[in-house]
Amino acid sequence: MKGVEQNAPENINLAFIYLPTAAMVPFIIIYLLAILNKRKPKIHMRYMIATAVSLLGPGIGRIHFGFTDLTTAIMFAFALSDLFFIGFLAFEYFKTKVYKPYIVSLLICLF
Repeated sequence: MKGVEQNAPENINLAFIYLPTAAMVPFIIIYLLAILNKRKPKIHMRYMIATAVSLLGPGIGRIHFGFTDLTTAIMFAFALSDLFFIGFLAFEYFKTKVYKPYIVSLLICLF
């Protein structure tokens, strides 16, 4: 798949449009939180990492994993980025104790 194509099935074209649009809102909110915390480098850094993770959904969603259902493919893409947040959250909780930005980012991406 190369993107939105003329002869592609409608659900494939919708997936290419839906994934980036659905990821823009969490990305913008997390980015704004990063900018608001730019004077606190530890928190700012974690929010900037979270902006990258929030954009994993659209990137992963374009890889064909053999899903035949559009809903399953979208859920898998966003669940994978949520797993990254949980992994970062666990690491930071046990290692550096600066984990609140990942909790906030995970909650933003879940809703």
